[in-house]
Amino acid sequence: MKNGCAIPSRREHRARRGASLVEFSFILPVFGLLMMGILEFGHIYMVYNTMTAAAKRGARYGSVAGVTNSDVVTRVSDVLDSAIDISNAEILVKDASIFDTPEVDTTTIQYEDLVDVSIDQLEPRQLFLVYITIPYNDVAILPPFWANNLTLTTQSVMRHE
Repeated sequence: MKNGCAIPSRREHRARRGASLVEFSFILPVFGLLMMGILEFGHIYMVYNTMTAAAKRGARYGSVAGVTNSDVVTRVSDVLDSAIDISNAEILVKDASIFDTPEVDTTTIQYEDLVDVSIDQLEPRQLFLVYITIPYNDVAILPPFWANNLTLTTQSVMRHE
């Protein structure tokens, strides 16, 4: 400082230039990692919301008479394909009558193990489930090392009319 003023002298300014470069080199990778994490989280959130919307749309479409499983899978695929690559997506239609059981613990249900059902053979008011799974690495922008072998899943339950 010069004469007690807050303005740095030329010598102080030159000595500080190197410190700024070192500080920047430490902060840049951390900032870049933070930005990539935010981008990845936002993308996966969008994919999950698209999957949920596709399952709901497929279930609602399958609830009316005269619709087959392939019609439901096509409807779900159309919604998913508008946002992501669905080459490894699995779209299943399952019997969901277990949800009509009183006091069922939904946290213990293995959705993959439910019985496959044909929508055109369902009784009126019978529950069915549209279940979608997609491997995380297939939809991630930059698959992180900590998320290997993760699978995104969603489902929608509807009554057949």
